[in-house]
Amino acid sequence: MIRRKITLWLALILSGNCDAAIVYPKAPDRGRQIVYKNLDLKFLGVSRIEDLAIVAPHRGYVVGLTNLVAGNMLSAAKPYCWRYPLSQGTNGVGVAVLNADAKSGKARGFESLEKSGFATETVEALRIAEQLPQIKKQDYELRYLNIPAVSFVAAWLHGESDDIIIPLPPTFGGLNANQPYSESRIISLLKASAQTAMKWDETIKGNIKEPEMFMCVDYLFAMGQKFMCHFTLEYRGYALTGKSSVFNSMVTNDANVTTIPLLVAKLRRDLPGFNVAQNSKNPKIVHIIEQALAEKDYVLNKRTSLRYSGNLVGCVVKDEAGRNLVKGNGLVVAVAEKVGVVLDGTEEAGSQGAFNDCVTVVAVNASNATVRSILTDCIPLGGYKTILWRAVTTKAEGKPEVLVQFYGPKK
Repeated sequence: MIRRKITLWLALILSGNCDAAIVYPKAPDRGRQIVYKNLDLKFLGVSRIEDLAIVAPHRGYVVGLTNLVAGNMLSAAKPYCWRYPLSQGTNGVGVAVLNADAKSGKARGFESLEKSGFATETVEALRIAEQLPQIKKQDYELRYLNIPAVSFVAAWLHGESDDIIIPLPPTFGGLNANQPYSESRIISLLKASAQTAMKWDETIKGNIKEPEMFMCVDYLFAMGQKFMCHFTLEYRGYALTGKSSVFNSMVTNDANVTTIPLLVAKLRRDLPGFNVAQNSKNPKIVHIIEQALAEKDYVLNKRTSLRYSGNLVGCVVKDEAGRNLVKGNGLVVAVAEKVGVVLDGTEEAGSQGAFNDCVTVVAVNASNATVRSILTDCIPLGGYKTILWRAVTTKAEGKPEVLVQFYGPKK
């Protein structure tokens, strides 16, 4: 354990008392070299590598659904990655992730480059943490906690005698972002979501009948599988609304929904404030769009002409020689050159934000088409996930931007 305090990172960002004893473990040998080798400055929106800093590497831990349902959380957490937050000055621009051995926790190689606000969100969590009286009594190691089955991520401060868990936005189920919780309280608040997720898991395996309640996003996946249909999602993010997405809320299952039009009618009832409509070209694609985005100048409503050939997303996937295997800068980048303010990325951390389609290759030749159509029509639906993409409207440095993520092929 390195006894250097986390304030080595926060000194540029936090003001006032920075004496909180928050520490982090010794990072893997050659970890930084691996990160720098796999950086993509254009993807991160950074012009010079000299302007980019790696700050406070720390371990990521994952908790399985079965353990959570059984009431075991931190004791069952397993190391699965090393996370290297990346900053440009005082702004967090992304996170580089190295995969880790499940037993030893040692880094094994480059996993992914994520464009998210995790670094900034962690700073805010630590602002809260450093004011807590227990922080001044003992050291706490900064860890990243991920429970994918219930879409929960948090800054985990691990001490010798206790643990502090600070959920990162967006949150749901009665949890408040950037508020410190005990392990027992987190387990209690996640219990209902965990039990629902477990029922859904058992349903997929064919062991029990469908549950009566679903998290909305899980319901969409279930209905997509049932009707062989797909969805696109457009909504305002946490930075604009200050609350979790409606797709993290609970909805009821309805056995009377037997067709896609009936499903559309149900979703209109379940999602007030959203327009739900079938695609005019392919009625097996359903667009779900927040009504607050209905303005004429909303970027996905704009029309443009575009020719593009290459990977759907301009990810960083390198071979042993260090060559990027991805062709092109990505469809979203090509669209942005035409209409602006649309970007690859997410405002979410962890498993909620760490996905994107680095595999699918597309060819686009669109003439006077909406951005929504351009993003949708090129995707090969056979073998693709139920949700094709989501577009989250947010803001950065006071300016609006739309972050687009493609969900990728079924595994």
